[in-house]
Amino acid sequence: MVELPHKTSNTSHTEGRTGPRVVSVEVFAARPIVADGLAGWLRDSPNWTLSGIVTESSVAIRAFHDSLADIAIVTDDMHLDALLGLGRGLATGPIVIAACESAEPDEEAYLVRAGAAAVLALPTLTRAQLTRAVEDVRQGRRVLSAEALTTLMRPDEPLGDLSDRQREVARFLMKGRSVRWIAEYLAVSESTVKTHMARIERRLGVSGREPLAEELTQLVRAGDIQLDLDRELRGGRFVHGREVRVSQTGADDGPI
Repeated sequence: MVELPHKTSNTSHTEGRTGPRVVSVEVFAARPIVADGLAGWLRDSPNWTLSGIVTESSVAIRAFHDSLADIAIVTDDMHLDALLGLGRGLATGPIVIAACESAEPDEEAYLVRAGAAAVLALPTLTRAQLTRAVEDVRQGRRVLSAEALTTLMRPDEPLGDLSDRQREVARFLMKGRSVRWIAEYLAVSESTVKTHMARIERRLGVSGREPLAEELTQLVRAGDIQLDLDRELRGGRFVHGREVRVSQTGADDGPI
């Protein structure tokens, strides 16, 4: 991991003689089982206190705005992009640790650019990884992988900081695929696909699936972005217990 300087947390807890002060941590996660799991891992530490858990996505933005926590652990089903944007505008807002379904280097770089202090992959997350990330942020460090740092140093392009998965979504949108089709093919939730779409829309300054597809088409034709549109989809795959057959042209033949 590469450690970058970052702002320190912002409460008025007294700093001890041996190191940084005790901080408060709040968890934002729409799935109660995930929220409870993260909160359980954070309890019983002498270096931080668990100040609250937010599981209602409809109140996430208000709760984040009003939060007195130093650090917020936010999953990507809790308006993560919006909370990162809000955090940049708050003088004393919580520092965000993003916990995502996917934490590929490109995705990690995107979220760090957006303001995340650290990015964690939920499917493989361990208690040790979570507590280490909180401790790093508590001590005023921002942490990212060497691969993500390399991504951050790439020359800029309109979709330069999107993950491989988001590029895949963009390619399927240009081919006219529905959100449901993309979700089934990639074996992710429809909300995850919509999150990817929202990030691409924000990057390109458009809104809506059809305008997004049109903008992507124009950028590809102009050579401003590179998407592998000629790659064929072959065979079938099992998705959520069903086999979905995809023709060589990329058309959806539906569940078998």
